[in-house]
Amino acid sequence: MKRLQAILLVGPTGSGKTPLGELLQRKGLWQRRCCHFDFGWNLRRIVEGEVSPEYLTQEEMTFLHWVLHSGALLGDEA
Repeated sequence: MKRLQAILLVGPTGSGKTPLGELLQRKGLWQRRCCHFDFGWNLRRIVEGEVSPEYLTQEEMTFLHWVLHSGALLGDEA
């Protein structure tokens, strides 16, 4: 079985996680390919209706909508 490796970038909104993730995806790290997955960006796409995940309940969608629009988490400004 192949061992998977990952780097998790954690920090407050505006701290540079997305630009760093995009840079790692473009250039790689230590001669290895990287894939950048922006959790906040994908979550905002779901809440705004651009993606329709069948695995989230209506209650979960309502909660995510509240969290994103209240500014409590995952701010959407750059």
